[in-house]
Amino acid sequence: MAAVAVLLLLPAVVYAGKGKKKPPKFSVIREAVYRHFAVEGIDRHEIITQGETKPLFKLLNQMGWNVPGRKVLLERVPEDRSLLVRQLRTKSGRKLMQKIAQYPEGYDRLDRLSRMPHGRKILVALVRGPDGYKMIEYLTNTNGGAEMGKMLSRIKNNEHFNKPTGRIYTPEHLVKALQQLYDENRSGDQAGANQP
Repeated sequence: MAAVAVLLLLPAVVYAGKGKKKPPKFSVIREAVYRHFAVEGIDRHEIITQGETKPLFKLLNQMGWNVPGRKVLLERVPEDRSLLVRQLRTKSGRKLMQKIAQYPEGYDRLDRLSRMPHGRKILVALVRGPDGYKMIEYLTNTNGGAEMGKMLSRIKNNEHFNKPTGRIYTPEHLVKALQQLYDENRSGDQAGANQP
């Protein structure tokens, strides 16, 4: 395990040794994110939790990038004991994750279903059923699914069913959110540098 920690910190050590003040290239950050979760046994398409994500910000800070708005970013990640996490971390839940990860906004639809009245029963049925992923495929990839989403949007507290939730479910989602922050931060730095 100590060897793994050294490998994770290697970019930070190399970076610090060069005495640079700018954050590392985003490709280095991306790789650090994926390695961080891989150590936990989490594939880039599998669900992550706040507890697993929080230490990553310390690592990125050691690498030279103090992530702006990390508290807000962390709040977008599912809580450790959330229903969605607990169900997807089961054996059958992991199989469902492998399937729904390929659908655009598959996690968003599953999350919205789980928040409906009787959402727990719906989620458990999708996780335990042999073809639960087909419901997510239908909701994300068909005109009929889009129409069903409009109908489900009429349910209280379920508005905007067909839209992204804005949550961060996987390492891949986290990388996209970090990339956006990184780009915004760089463009702000460049704009400041260009002013007289």
